[in-house]
This record gives sequence, C-alpha cells and structure tokens, in this order.
Amino acid sequence: MQGLDTQEVGIFGVVDPNTDNEGGKMSIREWKYIEPLQSDDSIYEFEKIINYTFPNEFKKVVRSYNGGIPDKRKIKLSSGHEVVFKRLLSFNKNDRENVFSVFNWVSSHIKKGLVPFGIDPAGNYFCFDYNNTNKGSIVFWDHEINKHSFVSNTFTQFLDMMY
Repeated sequence: MQGLDTQEVGIFGVVDPNTDNEGGKMSIREWKYIEPLQSDDSIYEFEKIINYTFPNEFKKVVRSYNGGIPDKRKIKLSSGHEVVFKRLLSFNKNDRENVFSVFNWVSSHIKKGLVPFGIDPAGNYFCFDYNNTNKGSIVFWDHEINKHSFVSNTFTQFLDMMY
C-alpha cells in the first residue's frame, strides 16, 4: 500500500490518510510492512482498556497503516538526542508487536497515563501522554532508565517531525 495513493471513505466523503485535520500534508510519503487492520473495533476496544480516546489523526493513520514502518523514521528529541521510530504498534492482537500485549507488559513499568503506540529498534516506546494539560502529547519512554522525554504536542506534529 502506498501512502498518497491510499484513501478511505469517511462519513463526509473521501479522506486522505496523509492529510491532517487542517488539510496539510504529513511529511511521511510511504509506509511499508503494513498489517491490515482486522477490525476497526480493536481501536475502540483498546480505548476502553486504557480509558482514553486517541486523537482522530492517529486513528486515521492506524486504519490505513496499522503496524507499518514509515519512510521517514528519525526524530530529534527536545534534548537534541536523535531516536529512530521502528514501527507503529499493531492493533491486531495476533501480531507480534501489538498495543494490547505491549500495554499489558509496560503498564507496570511506566507512569500511569502513558500509552505506547510505537517502538524504536532498542525496545523503547513512543507514547501518548494523557497526564498533562495537553492530553495526547507525545513522549519517548526509555525503558533502560525508566524516563520519558517530551517529543511533540500532537500526533500530527510528531509525524511532521520525522526526517
């Protein structure tokens, strides 16, 4: 599946998953190794488990690129440290790196309110942070030192930061 060629039909017509809510284009042009979402209900099911609602931009990306690897993968943290985004976690329970099993494991290790959605090659996680006033901001959780670093205010900003 190619990024810009993929469209889904929404309630109000055709939706381009590479367009944010403001109509701007995201910097990622292609996703590889996509695991087709087995059921849209799995997003809702996971939201019930975590007791938070994901941003629409994120749900749109998951519906089109579940478990995928973006063509642009590097991100610079606010500290100046560069990290690599390996892939989106899958919402299919039978896939190897899925949100259900990852959340089950990390929830006892990370601060409450952090919800992993992506992984780096070293086993660290990119998470939504539902603790602060800007609910749904993105942080990077380093599992070796059990600390998280701010990345962006929104999921769309997160995607736009990738190079």
